[in-house]
Amino acid sequence: MIKRLLIMSVTFLLLMTSHANAVSLRCGSKIISVGALESEVLNWCGPPTWEDSWVEDRLVNPNVYPFSSSQKFPSNQAPIAVVVHVAVDQWTYNNGPTQFIRILTFERGRLVNIKTGDYGY
Repeated sequence: MIKRLLIMSVTFLLLMTSHANAVSLRCGSKIISVGALESEVLNWCGPPTWEDSWVEDRLVNPNVYPFSSSQKFPSNQAPIAVVVHVAVDQWTYNNGPTQFIRILTFERGRLVNIKTGDYGY
């Protein structure tokens, strides 16, 4: 029984200290979560410590991907897949050695992921 409790305690501590993705981020009195706009995050959290941008080419199914009405294909001529260019921005917030570094990933101007890094510097 004690051995089982010890194993559960160690497992819990390891899970708590892992660098899992965060659900939200606090900036002052505001809570930032997935779905927020870049402009909102910039307004609430200020400029990031580091910023990186790139474009990814993604292969998508046109029947699943939300194309605008002008881009719809007739069912008998629909392509199997379409390449879509996705603008990706990654912002890093380093708030010092007492807090974790936060890495925010935006796609098309919307927050899609918040990752927690090591302690800042």
